[in-house]
Amino acid sequence: MNKIDLSKKLVETTYLVHVIMLHKDNEPELISSGSAFCINDAGYLMTAAHVVTGRVPIRKEDIEDPNIEIGAKTTKGKFERYIPFLTGFELNLPGYLKEPVTIDIAILKPMNSINNKEYLKIADSIPKVGTDILMAGYPDDMELPLSFDRFLNTNHEEVRQQKHNIDIAKHLLMIRSGIVGYCAGLNLIEQKINAWSLYIDNVLHSGGSGGPIINEKGEVIGVITKRAVTSVSNEDVPGLKIPSGSTSAISPNLGTGLLKWKGINIG
Repeated sequence: MNKIDLSKKLVETTYLVHVIMLHKDNEPELISSGSAFCINDAGYLMTAAHVVTGRVPIRKEDIEDPNIEIGAKTTKGKFERYIPFLTGFELNLPGYLKEPVTIDIAILKPMNSINNKEYLKIADSIPKVGTDILMAGYPDDMELPLSFDRFLNTNHEEVRQQKHNIDIAKHLLMIRSGIVGYCAGLNLIEQKINAWSLYIDNVLHSGGSGGPIINEKGEVIGVITKRAVTSVSNEDVPGLKIPSGSTSAISPNLGTGLLKWKGINIG
């Protein structure tokens, strides 16, 4: 597929995720937002675990809080309710790992039955450095041409009720291109684990977490986890870290492998 067709596919399969806290007065509070992508025709979504919990490290109580609601939508769709199916699961490989590692991947299951959803296929081989990619997400550095929300009085009852819709409108889907600049792969034959981490020579800022990175075949080769950072020489703040203009990601099959083990079909 060419980049225009690939971008169209990303528009159809990349979701905006909102995590809402419902307070005692039923007034919703947006505690986290990010991106996700559909991985099968039943509408299951994959995202970064910290998008679901709203913070790191991943805490079990954040996932199980009954006052939390998760909604997700494509640019042309409407918000649907989702529940965490797998979130921040531990990779425990005695002898291979010094200690269990929490993986920043989550799977969201639609609360209502969904069929024939457009979805992205998952790559099963370690991508090569130099691979051309496209990535998609809803970074919060984007602004609408008319940011009227800056002038609204949120103390007004009707405005306060509409605040959630205003927050949604502030998120625009961004698709960016790049290449795989670095890849570290791990293929454990005995454990049947084929995993990797990526660095892409372009960046999607906060809000892009959980979005997909696809290769020229339209296969997902990475889940966006965060902006890469680099150290700079600075006498006043020797340990200062700044964004490097790159995106870091992890292999999606760490999550889909568990789904297959649970008997969930993946495209």
